[in-house]
Amino acid sequence: MDSKLKFITKELIVEAAREIDKNGIPEKRKGRAYLVNVNGENYPMKLLITVASEIAGEKILTKEFSSNESNRKGFEEKTGFKIDNKYQSKNTFSEIIEKLKANLKNDNSILREFHFKKTYSDYVLVEDNKGIIGTKNVHYEIRMIGGNIYVELHFESNNKEERDIFNNSIHLSQYEEFKWFNWHNSKSIRAKKYIDINSESVINSLKEKLLNMENSLGDEVRYIIKGQGDKFYEELKKFESMDIDVYFDFLKEIILHFNLKRGDKRLVYSCYGGRLNFTVGHRYSWNLYKNEKRGKFGVISEEKIIDSAEKYDGKEPLPYYNYVMDANFTQDQKKSIFNSIENELKRVSKSAFHKNSQQDFEDYLFDKIIGNREAENKLPLNQILYGPPGTGKTYHTINKAIEIINPGFDLKQDRKTVKDEYERLVEAGQIVFTTFHQSMSYEDFVEGIKPLEPENEGDNVNYKVVDGIFKKICIKATEKHEINNFEDVYKSFIDEVISKETFELSTLTHKKPFNLRVNGSGNCVAIPKTEAATEMVITKKMIHDYLLDETIIDWKPYLTSIVAYLKENYNLSVANVDNIGKPYVLIIDEINRGNVSSIFGELITLIEEDKRIDATEELKVVLPYSKDEKSKFGVPRNLHIIGTMNTADRSVEALDTALRRRFSFVEMPPKPEIIGQENENEGKIDLGGYEVNLANLLETINNRIEILLDRDYLIGHSYFIGVNDKKSLIRAFSKQIIPLLQEYFYGDYGKISLVLGEGFCKGKKTRDISNIFAKTGEYDIDVFLEKIIYKLYDPLQMENDGFKKAIEKLGIEETNLSNSEDR
Repeated sequence: MDSKLKFITKELIVEAAREIDKNGIPEKRKGRAYLVNVNGENYPMKLLITVASEIAGEKILTKEFSSNESNRKGFEEKTGFKIDNKYQSKNTFSEIIEKLKANLKNDNSILREFHFKKTYSDYVLVEDNKGIIGTKNVHYEIRMIGGNIYVELHFESNNKEERDIFNNSIHLSQYEEFKWFNWHNSKSIRAKKYIDINSESVINSLKEKLLNMENSLGDEVRYIIKGQGDKFYEELKKFESMDIDVYFDFLKEIILHFNLKRGDKRLVYSCYGGRLNFTVGHRYSWNLYKNEKRGKFGVISEEKIIDSAEKYDGKEPLPYYNYVMDANFTQDQKKSIFNSIENELKRVSKSAFHKNSQQDFEDYLFDKIIGNREAENKLPLNQILYGPPGTGKTYHTINKAIEIINPGFDLKQDRKTVKDEYERLVEAGQIVFTTFHQSMSYEDFVEGIKPLEPENEGDNVNYKVVDGIFKKICIKATEKHEINNFEDVYKSFIDEVISKETFELSTLTHKKPFNLRVNGSGNCVAIPKTEAATEMVITKKMIHDYLLDETIIDWKPYLTSIVAYLKENYNLSVANVDNIGKPYVLIIDEINRGNVSSIFGELITLIEEDKRIDATEELKVVLPYSKDEKSKFGVPRNLHIIGTMNTADRSVEALDTALRRRFSFVEMPPKPEIIGQENENEGKIDLGGYEVNLANLLETINNRIEILLDRDYLIGHSYFIGVNDKKSLIRAFSKQIIPLLQEYFYGDYGKISLVLGEGFCKGKKTRDISNIFAKTGEYDIDVFLEKIIYKLYDPLQMENDGFKKAIEKLGIEETNLSNSEDR
């Protein structure tokens, strides 16, 4: 028992109790944990001792002694009064500590070694022998007061210089969860928030505090005390330069793949203890270790990359953590890694450890590794790829879209890999593809009133405002939350309501009952159980919007009740996302074939870069069908629009001038040299004693077309891509090239003959026409004498070596083809 309390006696405590009865227990003392039962009444232990000290003339202040186990035991022995803990826990302190030890040991994401010294009934000292908080002067303490438990970090030193270093190195203003306190001759830091020992989250909360203190304070203390100066660059020196290059190359690929920005609060960059850490949310995602006992690199993944991969615990979905010796990941492994990182990005809007992220590390990554790529690679928000048929315009929209969304992706990989990445982005909702045509309307593109299919035959047709292609992707690009399974949940809920004769709910606040039914549009109708009940329609969209961001347009009591029922009875998955930070792409193929001014309507102005949401001249409008005054519509800055335009299409001439002014135009001319790069045998085909060079063949045809028409009507190189033998070349002429020329020249076969030669199109003069026409009046038929009649030969019908002879007669020019970019 504390020597200050030796004056305490049973009689003195009884007298103190009488004094307290006269004056009452101060309000702030009523919540004290340890109560002394004196003659059937409970009194706070510390209050009793304080009052008793005043009576005895000792005047001991409450803060000068502790109600620890030793003092409680001594008090009971001296006075005979029993002390009860007001907050008697279902868990003892030692049980909580044992559970915490097991949790830390089994968490594979924690790559440190916490050591718990002797555990007392309300106190334990913790060290990390990895060298972060493992010195004799620096350690953690976990303490319990009453029914609450908390974490402290102590720097206990009699050396004033060292204490000053510690005090001055940590700026607590940036750490909201901690506060300074004095402890004997030292300054220490304590978590502000106490944790109820009976709380279900007590273990996770203690663990978070330990990790948070270590990440934010431990490395600071370590580096400053050891005088290592610039900690990040000093740590980098510990690693092999080749390993650092590999680490940052893949980290750069991750950053570019997800278009992550500097200052993203979901990310943590840290470097200490012989490792580089990239943390997404609360899980290590890509690490480099100086100690290679388990593996040089650590990486998160959706599926196991190696057999010994360790599974995380905690919140679903649970990824794996893999220790590997190299970073030569296959495409499937990369997909698994990226999927896992994407899940982590969706799970949180801010990492609890973001405040501990090292600015030097982040600056090094973005300034020296990634560079100012936004300035260097800024792509126009609106662009149109234009050119004649077959020049790879649609082909290139795939590449362009991937380049915008995932700049780190290698587009030089095989086409299947590129298409797989494209499909992944389409599935993720970041790319939407559509084609304009003469029947495309504003109602299809933006929004319109559409009929709903009746559920039963004979039911009336109902109509509702439906979002179009463009509006949907604009909404998607601005979402901050997303519901992954809303359609399935809503359908199941509607089926449940329909299946029951009466479906009753109650409002959340006033508990007023109401019935629910489903109308012909598939929406809910709330009917209060009152005499004059007014039916209120709660639409599917209202429920969806409230789940996303608690948007309420009308009927709040009924809407919130329905949503509460869905949350309680269905497995709704609402994830945090930051779509405004991700690029989205709308591809409009054949953009010139639609009536652009009619399709875009008033939104033609809103797609301009400076009119986008949050731009300098931001514009928003009320859409004519939904008429939503509260939430006007705007076009987000992260939406890119890529169009394609066939210059041989006659509708080009009528292309809306307003559209031309708002798009950047990128020409896609024919590139004959690509044929040799893409095809087998370098684009040369043996026709049986005669070798044809496809690049020269295309160049010859196009030179003639350009003279007869103009460059907008050339033939693209894609018609010859994949043409590797005589049979495929014959088919290309029969099914593609000749029909295209027929369209170009509108039946002027003479010009077709000038392009292809008489092997494909041969003319013959008419000599005797006397017996050709029917007998008629005085019409002069002599004007048809010497008229040239052309016959166009189908290559598929040519016999023996007829096709070879036709190609020879075409007269292919020898052309020097310059190198250009890949298709």
